[in-house]
Amino acid sequence: MFVSCLNIDISPREGQTFPLTKCVPWAACIQDGKGNHHTLEQAELTQQLLEQSTENPDQIDLEDAIRKMEEEQEIRIAV
Repeated sequence: MFVSCLNIDISPREGQTFPLTKCVPWAACIQDGKGNHHTLEQAELTQQLLEQSTENPDQIDLEDAIRKMEEEQEIRIAV
């Protein structure tokens, strides 16, 4: 599934370091393993997203993943 979104950046409030970014789903292209595909427009896409479980068994801890990347030895390529 490829989801196209309209990203809206909201200026940071006092004390916030980064702007708040909101993703508004716009449309999606869904392709199965056999290459068949179809498009969902905004209303259909939003409904499909709302029907999904809030539980994500593949969820990762982003802070932990970034920390692990920072701890890895840098790979240098001789030019």
